[in-house]
Amino acid sequence: METIFQDSKGFVWFGTRDGLNRYDGFQIVVFRYNAKDLNSISDNYIKFIYEDKVKIIWVATINGLNEFNRGKNNFIRYKHNPADEKSLSNNFVTSINEDVQQNLWVSTFGGLNLLQRKNKTFTHLTILLRKAVYIMTHEDVMITDVMYSVGIQTQSYFTKAFKKEFGKTPSQFLQELKK
Repeated sequence: METIFQDSKGFVWFGTRDGLNRYDGFQIVVFRYNAKDLNSISDNYIKFIYEDKVKIIWVATINGLNEFNRGKNNFIRYKHNPADEKSLSNNFVTSINEDVQQNLWVSTFGGLNLLQRKNKTFTHLTILLRKAVYIMTHEDVMITDVMYSVGIQTQSYFTKAFKKEFGKTPSQFLQELKK
């Protein structure tokens, strides 16, 4: 057993190394990867299960992110494509979370990804941080305004990620710009 989750409808989901199981109180339905079915889950090794604020179930596997389609009882797969910079940064998905603005953040072995819900593409954290640098160099704004404009809600996280990427905090970066 890798993960257990109870959704808003009362179903209990069990993520295992051999598929995803949904228990309704009476029976278990098992979802497994099927190479011949593009709407099956992307892998049997389940790492994390999450339900967002609009009641969509998201499933992280070692081979992609999956959006559960309740109406059809199947999945939409999101996977890394080296030829597409707007695809997931890596197929090994470790965690999923949503911020107060209903942005879906997906953690992978390749870094943090922000799902653009309208067009179902991803922006990688590195790109968001570069956008923050652009804003700081072209506009006179507060660091918190920059942080919110790129979709990051926590200043400590923004500072830590910025420092990891650029070797200095956002404040240090701005101070150097003013010299």
